[in-house]
Amino acid sequence: MASDAGSSSGNETRTPPLIHSPRKLQKLEELFLECKNPDKSLIQKWSRDHGMDPHEIKCWFKNKIMLIENEKVRDENEAFRLANTRIELDNIRMSEELKNRPNCCMCSRNQILQNLLHENARLKEEREKVTNVAIRLLQNPALLQLLGHDIGDPNDEEMAGRPDDVDLELGLAPPAPPVSDDEFDD
Repeated sequence: MASDAGSSSGNETRTPPLIHSPRKLQKLEELFLECKNPDKSLIQKWSRDHGMDPHEIKCWFKNKIMLIENEKVRDENEAFRLANTRIELDNIRMSEELKNRPNCCMCSRNQILQNLLHENARLKEEREKVTNVAIRLLQNPALLQLLGHDIGDPNDEEMAGRPDDVDLELGLAPPAPPVSDDEFDD
């Protein structure tokens, strides 16, 4: 047949689709509610009782089961599609919140740590500069005299009463006055 484009070879004959009357459909639905997977003997019994071809009953049951499974898969797919859409929207919303939030806990911790490391490096450099200036001043008394400071003998009686201006300018605390053993006696 030239008009039968669906057949794979010319020797096969296709059976026409079975069209059931409303009465047969109602009876098949009742039988389906009674047993969803009948065996051959039950199909034969129903065939005799209701005047239907056993092949007709078997095909209808297979089709009905496939329809139910397809509906179930379709419903599951729709539920997954909705869940996926909801998750995607949540993901977009959370991403926007993270972009618009100035400091999240991890970001702020990292930023604080970074700031502390920079501050630590800056303070180390500053300490190194002050130490170098103090060493140069202490090694060259002429520089101190130019600045108006006199470095005398710290044990000198004249220096004993004066505050140590050099230490104060360098940010160092003046030395504590000597303590005699008499102060601890009762």
